[in-house]
Amino acid sequence: MLMSNYENDYNKQAEISKKNKIITLLLLMFFWFLGFHRLYTGSKNLCIAHLILTFIILIGFLLNIEESKIVGIVALVIQIVWCAIELIMIIKGKLKDGEKKLILK
Repeated sequence: MLMSNYENDYNKQAEISKKNKIITLLLLMFFWFLGFHRLYTGSKNLCIAHLILTFIILIGFLLNIEESKIVGIVALVIQIVWCAIELIMIIKGKLKDGEKKLILK
């Protein structure tokens, strides 16, 4: 059965998040290492993952052991690449919130 234009537009509106794209972008730019942009979008598990990586980075650089610094550097590279990908996704309108809705506004 074919959907009418009204039903199709309604389904598209239902997939758009109420979260603000600019706020998400600003949170990523200023608090990228803490994952506050993911907390704002409702993705609590991803925020916790960002915090764990930040903790690993801090421990890696605070301990005076060579192996811990290598682990800290690897975690830092992962965090930077992850945030760069999320930055591109926000700009292109491809980032989804915790309810799997696109953040477009």
